[in-house]
Amino acid sequence: MKAEDPVPKVGATSTKIDLILRQEKILIEVKMIKESDNDESKFIKQLKEDIQSYHVCQWM
Repeated sequence: MKAEDPVPKVGATSTKIDLILRQEKILIEVKMIKESDNDESKFIKQLKEDIQSYHVCQWM
């Protein structure tokens, strides 16, 4: 398992894949949500942005 593999920049945005199993072609995105975080739309937006940036990943 490899941790935090940077994805090439898309525009001005840069992201990192949190956990990677390259041979299996599996990536795991981790988000920490606290009890006080009652607006999940922030996390949904972050996930969408992350997923959209993964298409430039060569090994996927």
